[in-house]
Amino acid sequence: MVLEKGLPPLTCLNVNFPDTSELKGVKVCQQAKGRWTKEWEACPRLSDPNYFWLTGSFTDSEPENEKSDQWHWPMDMSLLLPLQWI
Repeated sequence: MVLEKGLPPLTCLNVNFPDTSELKGVKVCQQAKGRWTKEWEACPRLSDPNYFWLTGSFTDSEPENEKSDQWHWPMDMSLLLPLQWI
């Protein structure tokens, strides 16, 4: 469907791979809704002093949402999800 219709503006696809030797499948899911705290750590590079790592803690505001990436992450599945910048 993405190849036929493309993605909405300001949207990209993200793929996450678990650290496991036995991948249990691939799941298309939605981005979890929540909030990051203590999220940025400066990690300057020679070519870019404004470089940061996302290192904080994520609080899921819908932990029972079975369609979210946070729900499926502990299941050793590769996750494909659209991300949107707003």
